[in-house]
Amino acid sequence: MDHPYRRHDGPATAALSAQITDLYRRCYAAPPWSETPEQIAAYPGRLADSMTRPGFTCWTTHDERERLTGVCYGWPTPADLSGNRTHAMLIRGLGAGATADLVRGAFEVAELFVHPDTQGRGIGGGLLAAAVTGWPTPLDPVY
Repeated sequence: MDHPYRRHDGPATAALSAQITDLYRRCYAAPPWSETPEQIAAYPGRLADSMTRPGFTCWTTHDERERLTGVCYGWPTPADLSGNRTHAMLIRGLGAGATADLVRGAFEVAELFVHPDTQGRGIGGGLLAAAVTGWPTPLDPVY
């Protein structure tokens, strides 16, 4: 089955937020993630905060009935790497300069999840590819 990927900005994603939240709940309330009810309840706020980030972009895919089957979203890496625990971990391990070289100009994927009934069909890989196409990777030289 072909899964066309649709690109959305923040306002377009906001229009889908109830569907995205429902899919998140389906994906993360069950094992292996087993998020708590409090974690699930906090997700809509995290999604709303994410949509305000500069360069926020979301990709979705839907089945033939227009049911949301997958979501991937993120934003360009900010110039200021402070205040992010992933960046802090990288800085502790690699140093500030090497971390900046590694992530500069990249697209950070914040969330990627696929409906449990449609997993194993390449949807997640396709969403990830759509999200990062055209962005540098850690293996690309930065000049």
